[in-house]
Amino acid sequence: MSVNKANIYEFRTHFARYAKCVREGATITLCDHNKPFAEVRPLGTTACASAKRPIGLYRGKIVMAPDFDSAAVNKQIAETFLAGPVQ
Repeated sequence: MSVNKANIYEFRTHFARYAKCVREGATITLCDHNKPFAEVRPLGTTACASAKRPIGLYRGKIVMAPDFDSAAVNKQIAETFLAGPVQ
């Protein structure tokens, strides 16, 4: 079964058939009244946000100012958010 798109009712009615297609590598675009709103695809076909990243990936690439946590900087941030001077 070669499927690209499925409306919600069709997908719900034939879920097992669509699940088999996804297991075989197909990507299915879900539609509501023929308007696409989501994709169902096998895991591993896209980079997942929860994928493990190596420790130290950005070592030496991120630099923080020496005074990033000083009282003066914190006061300036507070005044920015509170829209006025902070005592």
